[in-house]
Amino acid sequence: MFSLLFGVLKAIVSAVFKVVSLLFKMVYSVLAFLHIRLLALYLAVCALLSLFLPVFGEGIAYFWAGLGVCAAITLVGWFVAARRALDARPRKPLREETAAAESAAQPASAASSQPAPAPAPVPPPQPAPQRYPVYYDVEGQPGYFFAEYSDRYELYRRGENGAEYIRSDPKR
Repeated sequence: MFSLLFGVLKAIVSAVFKVVSLLFKMVYSVLAFLHIRLLALYLAVCALLSLFLPVFGEGIAYFWAGLGVCAAITLVGWFVAARRALDARPRKPLREETAAAESAAQPASAASSQPAPAPAPVPPPQPAPQRYPVYYDVEGQPGYFFAEYSDRYELYRRGENGAEYIRSDPKR
């Protein structure tokens, strides 16, 4: 009976923590989107301090000074975010730039009365021949490496007596 009661209580507490966690994540995402995390944190800490400790009785000027600093930092954060958004936007060319480019292209084609020769076909680049074996370290396993051949992979372990062969897998 006690284990059943404990299991139900544990499930209820777990569900409450998950809901509270989800709410905190949502609030944090909104604050991060608006770039007001520091300001909200400052106001929350000041509210908790004023509830439990009489810290702002005579020193209320400190509260306003801290609020001003946090507001200034928030405004700078908004400015930086807006500047980054503007810099990341693709820039359209000005009308003068496009007109200058068009006028520069027209006299070159009008100057020659004969058609331009067709460009010579460019052969496709040939891949460099692969030299085998190629050795790679195994990610997450510092004591292992594998060798790549044209038709297979071979796994090795680094040992005191050199490399120890483990197995070979064919390429697909």
